Amino acid sequence: ASDVAATGTHTITVFTPAPGGGTSTGATLTVIPPPAAPTLSAISPTSVTVGTAPLTLTVTGTDFTPVSVVQVDGGARPTTYGSATTLTVTLPGTDRAAAGTRAVTVMTPAPGGGTSGAVTLTVTGPTVALGASTVAAGGVLTATLSNGPGTVSEWVGLYCPSTNADGAYAQWKYLN
Repeated sequence: ASDVAATGTHTITVFTPAPGGGTSTGATLTVIPPPAAPTLSAISPTSVTVGTAPLTLTVTGTDFTPVSVVQVDGGARPTTYGSATTLTVTLPGTDRAAAGTRAVTVMTPAPGGGTSGAVTLTVTGPTVALGASTVAAGGVLTATLSNGPGTVSEWVGLYCPSTNADGAYAQWKYLN
């Protein structure tokens, strides 16, 4: 342990005693410092829409190593090493199944290493586009829920049991 406690180079030889022995030529052993803790400066994209399809996330920072791992809310994700400043990860649909925020970090295992500070990935809910502009009280309104461009929409029925005195809808209920 003392031979590798400090950084630097060491010459390694093998000695065989006489008769016929001797010392081999030397081979160099270089002791390098353990990796520093990674720093995370940005993710791309920073905001995504709720959905189940996998998503590629690019992570940038410093001091990444081939064994560094991207974590989402503390859970490791299969990570591809690009360079000391770039990692990519394909997030499963479960990371985007519900709206909210996710803490993205990078962890480099010991010796050395550590876990970076977090960057927030925002998962936004579906957008709603109304399929009708006027519906009488007691009528059913059709709405389109879309998870973004090119995604399949879901049609739902909304029921308005009453209106306010000014005719504005007072309450909507989802029809199962």
